[in-house]
Amino acid sequence: MDANKTKTGKLSRRKSFSLGFHNQAPLVLCVAGFLLIVLLLMLNRQVVFNTGVWSEIPMKYWMRDANDNQAEVSWNVAHLKRHPPKKPLVVLLGGSVARLSVSIGSDFVSAVALNEGPQIEALNLASSSQNFAESWAIIDNLPDTPTTALIGVSLNRFAHTQEENFQQMGGYNLLIVSAATHHYFSTTYGKRRPLFGLLPGIFKYIITFPCRRLFESFFNLHLRLNNNGHLRNNDFATREKIKRYHVQKWLQTRTPQFNDNFAFNALLLDQMVKYGIDRGINIVLLELPCNSELIGNALDADFARMRRLCQDIAATYRIPYININDQFSLPNTAFQDIVHMDKDGGVIFESALAEILAAMYRSGAIEKQ
Repeated sequence: MDANKTKTGKLSRRKSFSLGFHNQAPLVLCVAGFLLIVLLLMLNRQVVFNTGVWSEIPMKYWMRDANDNQAEVSWNVAHLKRHPPKKPLVVLLGGSVARLSVSIGSDFVSAVALNEGPQIEALNLASSSQNFAESWAIIDNLPDTPTTALIGVSLNRFAHTQEENFQQMGGYNLLIVSAATHHYFSTTYGKRRPLFGLLPGIFKYIITFPCRRLFESFFNLHLRLNNNGHLRNNDFATREKIKRYHVQKWLQTRTPQFNDNFAFNALLLDQMVKYGIDRGINIVLLELPCNSELIGNALDADFARMRRLCQDIAATYRIPYININDQFSLPNTAFQDIVHMDKDGGVIFESALAEILAAMYRSGAIEKQ
């Protein structure tokens, strides 16, 4: 008896399904491909992503590995749309520096309350290499709950290229639909709305899911990494050598990128702030931590350019601009490199931010409702 057949002589359903992939008839393969595209487009429909319905499946099932903060942020944004908080909401936006520097969790919420601020809910919506287009997409999808968005600014965020920002239109890193960014890029730069919406991002997510799961399982790399994928090194001399190397690397490679892309990102940040204010969101510009003790005056020109911009935007739209680097002394020992803080440094920065935020609520600089 054929091994693929049951006792009744018929092919088992499992075997018949698998044999379908060996079918060489062009018409059958075309029909199968068409049905696959239809299925993906159905997943891409606004009813799935605009409403956040996919977040009804717990986050842990969407995570490609323990460090998948991009999937985590996408899920949290979708979940906020489905279940808006009843208390004032505070969110932090930015790249890995924001991800590591402030946990924006229960300790932060308690610290705001202890400093005579209101009872709030808070989420860290920063993700690795998050550009301003991705931050704008998040702002576009925040709920109507009274919300304060802390937009993290750093030299690195102004070095992202136009193409990296344009990729958010297809959900390349964050699976978030944003009509506002689509409109801005189409009217300002002539970028057409992607024909298939988030399909590029969905394909990337599907393809990388098994790879990242297997990588984590077999090599267990996450045990040697911190919560955002930056390698730790406990040898002081080695750490200091790596830190000095990062300063030189920035001067050689990132400063040219910063200069080339600054104007594009400056306008993008300005328009994102304007859009957030028009939505009724409290916008706060937050300069993210940097290792000033180690950097010295090597990056003074870059910092001066960024700070002038932030001061101008803050003055134009009458919003707060927080620069904790100038207000508090953050020692070299609190940093893993020139920008990423270690756990102890993060506690210092988070405590200072909670105190400043509470004072803004008390003074009315930030509206609670």
